[in-house]
Formats: sequence, C-alpha cells, structure tokens
Amino acid sequence: MRDLLFKIKRAFSYGGLRVVAFRTWMTLHRRRQARREEKRLAGLMAVSKRGAYTTKAVTVFILAGGDPTAFVDTAESVRSSGYRHLTVKEVDSGENEYEALYKAVKEDTSPYFMVLFKGDRLKKGCIDILIDLAVRENAPFTYSDMLFGGEGGESERNNAGEYSPDTLSSYNYIGNACFIGRKLFEKLEFDENRAVASDARGLVYDILRKALPLGKKEKKKNTVCYAPIPLLQSEKSKEEIFFSETHIQDGLIEPDTKVSVIIPSRDHPELLRKCLESLVEKNPLTAYELIVVDNGSKNENKCRYERLCDKYGAKYIYATAPFNFSAMCNKGCSQATGDYLLFLNDDTEFVTPSAIRKLAKSAEISYHGAVGAKLLYPSGKIQHIGVVGGLTPVHLMNGEEDKEDKWKRKTLPYNYDLVTGACLMIKASVFDEVKGFYEGLPVSYNDLDLCMKLREAGYFNMVRTDVVLIHYESETRGTDEETPEKIRAKIRDVKCLARRHREL
Repeated sequence: MRDLLFKIKRAFSYGGLRVVAFRTWMTLHRRRQARREEKRLAGLMAVSKRGAYTTKAVTVFILAGGDPTAFVDTAESVRSSGYRHLTVKEVDSGENEYEALYKAVKEDTSPYFMVLFKGDRLKKGCIDILIDLAVRENAPFTYSDMLFGGEGGESERNNAGEYSPDTLSSYNYIGNACFIGRKLFEKLEFDENRAVASDARGLVYDILRKALPLGKKEKKKNTVCYAPIPLLQSEKSKEEIFFSETHIQDGLIEPDTKVSVIIPSRDHPELLRKCLESLVEKNPLTAYELIVVDNGSKNENKCRYERLCDKYGAKYIYATAPFNFSAMCNKGCSQATGDYLLFLNDDTEFVTPSAIRKLAKSAEISYHGAVGAKLLYPSGKIQHIGVVGGLTPVHLMNGEEDKEDKWKRKTLPYNYDLVTGACLMIKASVFDEVKGFYEGLPVSYNDLDLCMKLREAGYFNMVRTDVVLIHYESETRGTDEETPEKIRAKIRDVKCLARRHREL
C-alpha cells in the first residue's frame, strides 16, 4: 500500500493526470498506426482475391537460360497468379541476354511488363496487386518484397521498404519483384558497351534508375508505389539478385561554392573549440562561413567565445534568451550568405576529410531536402544513421558497432524520414521554401518537423554514411532524465507536432 501511494505521489509530482493522459494518448497513437498498416495490407489482399479493376495488358518476360522445364515452371506460376490480361514470352538470351531482353521489350506493346528469371515463382494475386497500384497511382514502376534463397536453404525476405532513390542509385535493392511502365523503359537508350559488360538483371536495374530524377515536380505527377508483402519467390541468392552490381556515390561540390555553417552554442567553449578545430582541419579548400549563435553565455565564457570566433573568422551572434534551437538556427540563417546551410551541434567533431563539400554535393541534387551524416558516439558505436517513425521516432542501429551489415545500411546512402539536426545540410533556397525551423518547437522535434515539411513539399531526406562525425550526445543539454519540466515540454511538443502533421 505504501509503495502504491509513493507511485501515485510521484506521478502527480511529474504532472499528474496530464502525464497519464499523454502516455495513454501515445499508446492509442501507436495502435492507430498499427491499424492503418493492417488496413493497408488488408486492401492489398482484397485486390489479390477480387482481381484488379483494370484491363491494362501486361507482358511477363522470362529468361530461363535455355532450360525448357524452368520456363514451364515459371510460366505456370505466372498464369496461375490470376490476372487475365496477360502475355508470357520467353526470351532467348543467346550470347547477350542484356541485348536480347532489350529487343524483346522494345518490340512489345504492353503498357506494363515484368521480368522473371530461372527459378522465379510469382505468388497468387501478385500481378493484380502490382497493376492495381500502378494504374491507380500512375506510377512509373511498382514493386514489392521478395523471398530469396538464404543460408541453410531457408527463404529470406528483403523487406525493401518505401522508395529510396539514393539506395537504388547504389544498388538494386528492389530486385526484379516489380512492374515497369513502358514510358520508363522508353527513357533508356541502348548502350552497346553496357550490354557487353552487363546482363538482363543489369538492364532491369538500368530501367529502374531512369526513375531517379524524381524531383519535386515529377513526384507530384508520379509516385513510385510499394506493396509491403512478398510477391515473388526466387531460388537465387541475395548477392546474385541485389548485389551483382554496386555504385559508390562520390564527388565534391565546387570549392568556391559557399556553405554557411550555423552552430548554436551556450557556455560550452571547450566543446566549440574542438568542433571548430576539427572543422577547419578536415575541410580544406572549402568556401565556408562560420556563424556561432549564443543565447546567453556567462561573461567569462562569452569572452572565450569571442576569442574563438576571432581566431576562426566566425560571426558571433549574442543575445540572452531561453534555449530555443529553432530560433537560434533561424537567427543564424538571417546572417548567412551561403548557397547551402549546415546546421551543426557544438558537441560534434569531424572525422571524414572534405565532409562539408561531400554533404553539399548531395544537397545540390534537385530532389534532396535534408542531408545528414553518420554520427558515432565517442566509443565508436553508432548514434545516428537515419531515423524512422513519426511521433515515436527511432534511431536505426543506435548503439551498434560500426561494421558492414547484411544490407549495407551502414555503408551506403539511404533515404529516411528524418535527419537529425545535430548535422544537417540543406540548400538555402529549399530551407527558405519551407520557411525554416518552426520556432514553436524550441527543444525537441524541431528537426523532425523540418524534415516532415520537406517530405510534404516533395523532397527526399537522406543520410550519407561515408561522412562521419563524432557526436558527444546530450552533453550540451545534460542528461535525458525525466524531470517534470522535460515531461511537460515533451507533451507540449508532441501535441504540437501532431497538429502540424496530421498524417503522423
């Protein structure tokens, strides 16, 4: 009884019924998210049972490697999938299957097609689901998960996830569980050198990559659609299907392109010194301006800040005010003259040479919104490599060792919902377009709000895993212990975010 009274007393000291109501609301929110996902899957399964409401012709090309039995088995799985407006064609690959498949598709007239290989099997309802999505959303291509031969003979699932153009530019994470529109194929010109060096899977990859210039305007017209269920079974291994070809994204922006580096900071001159030292050391031949925004350091620390800013040629903006990360960043932007903006925590240190030019090179791409980096704890473990989830954001692989993983998420670029504001690069014109940081979110969720605004405007947020910084997380604001003030602030911020982004 005494323990119960103690718990009740502690609950009320932390905001009482407000905290209980908030936690109940978050539980209900997670349930609503789960119900939405269940409804989405139920809708896909309903299509597979009743059939698609379209008569669009579909051609399935099968490359069986000259094995008649394999062709018959794959063709049978296609016909038994249930779609009626269907043509199955065998591609005699001969010596060059890239060229043979290209010619077969070019001679065909169907508005949509699919490519299968020896040992592939379609699940029942597969074609209905993909063609329904393609026609309903006017998609250049639609895709699903697929099963493939795993270790020990057991099937594995790739869990492709929502469309990630930066991942697709690195390797074909989709495989061949996809419907391709003829208009997308017609963008591809035949390349003899490419045909000699690659195969039919390479052609599928080349076609899919033609959808990559999916910027703001194109995204509103065409949406790449994803069905989160496995609709194709393959006997091939992961390496044969997805990693037969990889491309490394590299390059630096021109050295005379100006980047404004905005660093909010208060009473942490030692952290700022380390940050500025590493920035200058690791980013030579870079045209940047440094802007330090201080919301009220003590006089002693203010003097140290002024000396640091004089040493490194930084602008120093000082104004006593309550901590508001959004307002401090926006204030720094008002003094910025660069074409690109890099928002940087003062508790970060650069590890990768020319990191600023690499991040700016990615921010230069028309369909990119926020561009982030890989952040490591001082121990070398991962702190940030991308964040997913709306009101309940999750740092993927947080606390894991920084070693290559099965799907290369730690080493290749991926598109994510959220990029942390601890290191965030963005084109200045794009930042202005979405009206910067929302100052009604002073401490938490301001980076999430910015990234959500970018997504709603048609941009993709991405993380460059080849750019690495050390992040001394939470040193600037103390620990994340649940005090009454922090709980009240979190409740306020989450509700504010929910009002601003209803789809969350």
